[in-house]
Amino acid sequence: MIPTSAVVCLATAGVYLFVAAHFGGLWAMRRNTREHGLFAVLCVVLAAFALGVAWQRTTQTVAEAVPAQMLIFTSVSLAMAAYAAFCEQVGGRGLAVPTPTPVERLAWVVGGIGAAITLSGLSLDPAVPSVHWDGRLTSHGGHAIPQLLPLGWAGLVGGLAATTIAVARLGRRALADRDLRSTFIAACLPVLVGIADAVERAYGPGTSIASALAPLTAVVGITWALLGRMGRVETELAARTEELASSYDRVREAQQELVRKEQLAAVGELSAVIAHEVRNPLAVIRNAVSGLRRPELKAADVETLLVILDEEADRLNRLVQDLLAYARPAEPTPESIELPRMLERAVELAREGQSHRKNIEFELQFDETVASIECDAALLRHALINIADNAIQAMPEGGTVSVRVRATELDGRPAVAIDFHDEGEGMDTLVRSKARDPFFTTRQTGTGLGLAIVDRVARVHGGRVEIESRHGQGTTVTLVLPRQRVSLALPGSFS
Repeated sequence: MIPTSAVVCLATAGVYLFVAAHFGGLWAMRRNTREHGLFAVLCVVLAAFALGVAWQRTTQTVAEAVPAQMLIFTSVSLAMAAYAAFCEQVGGRGLAVPTPTPVERLAWVVGGIGAAITLSGLSLDPAVPSVHWDGRLTSHGGHAIPQLLPLGWAGLVGGLAATTIAVARLGRRALADRDLRSTFIAACLPVLVGIADAVERAYGPGTSIASALAPLTAVVGITWALLGRMGRVETELAARTEELASSYDRVREAQQELVRKEQLAAVGELSAVIAHEVRNPLAVIRNAVSGLRRPELKAADVETLLVILDEEADRLNRLVQDLLAYARPAEPTPESIELPRMLERAVELAREGQSHRKNIEFELQFDETVASIECDAALLRHALINIADNAIQAMPEGGTVSVRVRATELDGRPAVAIDFHDEGEGMDTLVRSKARDPFFTTRQTGTGLGLAIVDRVARVHGGRVEIESRHGQGTTVTLVLPRQRVSLALPGSFS
């Protein structure tokens, strides 16, 4: 017949396992709550300890008691380590202390050594029963207890010392944190009972049923404290979430107001650019028309004025195209593009648009591994023409534009880089930092939208624009695009 004390220990083990399952589940759902994981481990080890005590209560000889005592001392060593680690964690820097403290490391080392000593059979003497306080060999309450060897005592005392230090450190933190006081009070009882049990084993019959039941009180108290703490954290989190949502609404309103102000500023800046860029061609056109009205005008002069009208009309047309391209939302329609043919056509169009500039040469170099790319043909053509135009305009006295297509990577994905290098004067640091800003230009003519459009086309394709330049050494503009279309949220206009 199983003794009543053994039945009580078995029931206690069941309670430990239930609590372990609960907090283990909490840890599995919230991996950042390390204290829940440590408490689950502690309860599992305490369950093993209670099972060992129940087993011991059913033994009649020392030889039968040795396996039960090995289970008891192995679980005791690990329980003290887990207990110290839990106290360090719960009294540490919050719910998620990422690095174990020195005391926690010491506890795990001592606990591991103690468990290894027990499992290797060096902590218990199976041939000698425990000595009672009056010097007689005894079988206490119908169960036998083998004698604890010096190595076993060393592991037991070392584990108790590490656990006592951890609980004492928890108590020191509890003085300043009311939430930790109930946890500290509950944590003290098992340590006191453990010390008393060690003394009893030294001078009496050994492990009593109180050793298995005492941690239950602590587990109940700590469970109550942890659940209360988690409830308070969730309440605080809900309050912070509500506060964050309110702050987000205020930030969104401020952003909307800022956008409205930026739109007004952009409209004013755009109006100034249009007024400046349109006024000059209109003045030239007006003068040319006035000249054409003269009846005595020679045929050669008429031809000259017609050429001027054609150039200024092209200039106005280019201005309107840039403004429309900049203001219209970019919505790419990806398709497979033969990059060499696309680049050659863009260079040809750029040269035709600036046919008055002489002594401009283009050198094209292609990487055979990047013959095609998935992108929007119209947007890419516009971007390439703008880069080529800037390169041509950077060399008023003529020169060579080197264009190179090469394979590269963009955020770990296969990509294509298209380099345009001119032999112009280059840019200083200030000009280079503003080169992609809308309406920024250092030339007397131009809208300052060329590289802004290029940058926008690159971004809607998941790419980027890189600019390398030094004053007097030319400029290299690199358009980097992924080989395959990246799904992005498409931005609207730069207003």
